[in-house]
Amino acid sequence: MTILWLILIYPLYDISVVTTVSSFVPKHLKASAIGSLYTVMSISGTLIPIVGPLTDLWGARYSVLLASALQIAALLALVLKFNLKGILKT
Repeated sequence: MTILWLILIYPLYDISVVTTVSSFVPKHLKASAIGSLYTVMSISGTLIPIVGPLTDLWGARYSVLLASALQIAALLALVLKFNLKGILKT
């Protein structure tokens, strides 16, 4: 599974995330948006040793709910910071 992630999935994931973030921000904010993206990804990676034991304690369902709530909060923070009105258009 690790080889599948490294060879096939991670490069496509990384490219798609960077492309998505850079397409929603004005040209002069692209570097800041991608820097914020990688900062959030690094912080989430450092939380793994803390969250791992909680998953063992509480079960996978609560860990997924917590991760989803944190992702929604991060998305809202980016929307508020960069004023991404294009995302909210109907």
